[in-house]
Amino acid sequence: MKKNFLGIAFALGACVALSAQDNSSDNTTEGNDNEVTINQTGGRNVSITTQNGDANVINVRQGSDLFASNGGTSDVSQSGRSNFTNVEQEEFGNAATVAQAGGLNIANVLQNLFFFGGDNEGNISQVGTENDALVFQDGNANSGEIRQGSDAFESRNGVAVVDQLGDDNEASIAQEEDANEAIVVQFGNGNQAEINQNLLFFGGDNEATVTQLGDGNISLQEQDGTANTATINQGSFFFASTDGQAVQLQFGEDNEATITQEEVGNLAGQLQDGIGNNAIIEQNLFAFGGENLAVQRQTGTDNLAVTYQDGTGNEAQVTQGSFFFASRNGFVVQEQFGDGNYAEANQEEDENVADQRQFGNGNVIVTEQNLLTFGGGNLSSIFQLGDENQAGAFQDGSRNTSTILQFGSGNFAVDGQLGEGNTSTTTQFGTGHFNVTRQIGVGNTAVVNQNNGN
Repeated sequence: MKKNFLGIAFALGACVALSAQDNSSDNTTEGNDNEVTINQTGGRNVSITTQNGDANVINVRQGSDLFASNGGTSDVSQSGRSNFTNVEQEEFGNAATVAQAGGLNIANVLQNLFFFGGDNEGNISQVGTENDALVFQDGNANSGEIRQGSDAFESRNGVAVVDQLGDDNEASIAQEEDANEAIVVQFGNGNQAEINQNLLFFGGDNEATVTQLGDGNISLQEQDGTANTATINQGSFFFASTDGQAVQLQFGEDNEATITQEEVGNLAGQLQDGIGNNAIIEQNLFAFGGENLAVQRQTGTDNLAVTYQDGTGNEAQVTQGSFFFASRNGFVVQEQFGDGNYAEANQEEDENVADQRQFGNGNVIVTEQNLLTFGGGNLSSIFQLGDENQAGAFQDGSRNTSTILQFGSGNFAVDGQLGEGNTSTTTQFGTGHFNVTRQIGVGNTAVVNQNNGN
């Protein structure tokens, strides 16, 4: 009877203590030389840790003497040897889940240590050797998620960092295979970023970097292959990017892609399938504006595509290679400065070059090279200064050269070349000029000059 009374008294005392402190901790350790440190300050915090292995270290701190943690949840599980986990949470409603399998994995989750806020989530899961992951969040309602490796494929030497300051941001990184690195930094509100590397193929020293400064930006990068590099920057410390969208997909080896956006509502997409391709898009880095669209597709080997857009409502399209015929060593540069301009370049075969530049409003340029016949080494150069000009170059064969210069408004010029070594030069000054040049054969030359006189 005394024994039962003492048991009831102990249970009641535990309930009183629990209601007063309102924090709970459940720790399980199996192995040798493992360490667990739990510090909880605040109310309704929950910490669950599980370790299987040797020389693992877990440090969990929820709340501090200056800023309490309320409703925080931490769930850590480690298997292997010499793993390290550090979870620190302040403010309210934070949740962190860390699971590490293997050895020498390091995971850090830090939430709301510098600013007020809460309801952040972190989620780190690592499988492999020497992985490193950090989720750092300050603000409200942010999420983060890092997964490196899986039960089927390890992620070796992968480094993934998610850093978010603001509200309602999301970031997700998934890496498999070896020597991957992905970093997402978002300053602002309502941004989204996602990076996928080597989920389909073996191998890869991939790198992906997303930096978004502003509000409402969306980024997506996916890489499969070896030694790929992809970089997206939306906004800067001087000029933010708002509601920008950027997508980069790479399949192959040694491809590089970079998108940089400022101002409002710009859209950019790049697709690379092949070896040694390079694609660059810059939007509104030198002028106010926005709502520009740039799309670049590369299929083949060692192609380079560059698009610069400044102004509002411009559109630029680049296609190098196709499903049937690749492009090799092709080069396209497109520059748009103004409003409502359209530029398009399509290349197949070898060593074609298209240089297209528009300064003004409502201008149109279209260039097609070797879409109908084999060949290569063609050059198209089109320059427009003014408004509502239209120009096109259509080249099939080898070593053809087309040059169109338009200064003024409402001019129209088209060059069509089929053969080898043909040369066409068209220069238009003024308003309302019209010219069509057709060359079929070998070594033909055409020179056209048009102006309105004095």
